[in-house]
Amino acid sequence: MLFVDVSLAEEKGGIMDWFHHSYPLDQDFEMYSLEFNVKKEYVVKKVESEVAEEMIEKKAVCLVDEMFLECNNQWQDEGKKKNDKSQRAYLECMTLYERLGDEGVPVHQW
Repeated sequence: MLFVDVSLAEEKGGIMDWFHHSYPLDQDFEMYSLEFNVKKEYVVKKVESEVAEEMIEKKAVCLVDEMFLECNNQWQDEGKKKNDKSQRAYLECMTLYERLGDEGVPVHQW
């Protein structure tokens, strides 16, 4: 498992301390602490369709300035089984692109 602390320099260590006190640590985590001045950064993220949908539902998509979306549809990867969950109807992919645009996130096909 992996935990990444992405916080402002002035908060250094605070998130890690919170994680150690708040999360049940009966599991091993690789832990990384990254410092960013998020006020000046431009965030570009590459995500798969399931992650993009989760970000919309959790209202986290606003943290991304630009997105590259991987949305596998039935016209791609024709060798895969029809029941494969990673394949969507082409219309579902287009709808997801539209939803992201409605959220104000410029999105590109990956």
